[in-house]
Amino acid sequence: MPKTYTVNPEGTDAPPLIDGTPVPAALQGPTIVLPQDSVANGRAFAKPGELEVSFAATESVGTTGLGHCMGLCVVWGRANEAFANGYCAHLSSVQGTRYTNCMTAIQTRMVPHNPWVAISIGSSGTWIDTLVGHLRGMNIPDNHIWVYNRADKSNTFGVDKNGRFGLLAAPG
Repeated sequence: MPKTYTVNPEGTDAPPLIDGTPVPAALQGPTIVLPQDSVANGRAFAKPGELEVSFAATESVGTTGLGHCMGLCVVWGRANEAFANGYCAHLSSVQGTRYTNCMTAIQTRMVPHNPWVAISIGSSGTWIDTLVGHLRGMNIPDNHIWVYNRADKSNTFGVDKNGRFGLLAAPG
């Protein structure tokens, strides 16, 4: 079972790093918002799509306008305190060409480099089970997968070069 972080105003768990916290982990705590300097010096996109970055040129990668969609972020190539590369996909389904392209990108370009994955979901449907099943099928272990159960009105998601994942801005 992958690690989970559920936004809960009454939760007391601290925001984890993507490559921290052993399995099993089912944490609850406040909404996680990435440091704003990391977001300001990062790259983000709206609507379904994907973006791969080198963290030598930017500090974070993320997506906006998620609504009922999923945000999937991957980092790999950790050296000292930072990851070398990041990827973000804004997925409206676990079917179709965009999803297939995302899974192919992860399998061919990221899996050989020991990736860490964080997935943002807004509802408790079966899509997350399908997505996690595909990641496991690529031999990405559960302790490398975080599922972030975001709160209502939270429609952004990203990851920075230090392995922090969460919203690009506080929900409003």
